[in-house]
Amino acid sequence: MGITITTINTAREIVEEMLNRLEVKAEVGLRATEDMIFGNITTDQAGLLIGHNGETLAALQTVVSLMLARRLQERIHLVLDVGGYRERREEALTDMARRAAEEVMLSKKPITLEPMQPFERRVVHLVLQGYPEIATESEGEDPERRVVIKPA
Repeated sequence: MGITITTINTAREIVEEMLNRLEVKAEVGLRATEDMIFGNITTDQAGLLIGHNGETLAALQTVVSLMLARRLQERIHLVLDVGGYRERREEALTDMARRAAEEVMLSKKPITLEPMQPFERRVVHLVLQGYPEIATESEGEDPERRVVIKPA
């Protein structure tokens, strides 16, 4: 069926409602693919919405997703970003993952990365799929779940 205009408008209303409750002045841009809604929030208070290591952004995304699912009576996959934070974080994670992979290949010893959110762990796993000499796995429980990079 895909994402409808009504679904996008409902998502926009919810995001704007949350921002109003947080007393954050912002512009909300939404776009949809066949099965997802991507939202970008532009504000002078980006740090407040992103939070430490993106935790506030992740919480905001979760709350908006739950509210959207409740209103529409269906689960819609929603990804929120603030001022391009996710893209910058993905670039930093890609660089870190590649450096760690090189170190593992040289030392032949596993490396355990810092705890990460699910989208961050996914980036590391995807980036390192192209390295046949190493393997990755996630260990632990959220919020302490980490990626371990080890020789294959």
